[in-house]
Amino acid sequence: MEIALEKMIKHKVERLPVVNDDTQLIGLITKQSIIERLFKYLKE
Repeated sequence: MEIALEKMIKHKVERLPVVNDDTQLIGLITKQSIIERLFKYLKE
């Protein structure tokens, strides 16, 4: 998760596609969702 966030910040990207082993799109991950999850983790 941290690697994805670092790359998103470096390349100024807000969303990344999530694909399965067949390279089919199965979802999106957003910079905001990563930040929220990290914040929640740090509060625990």
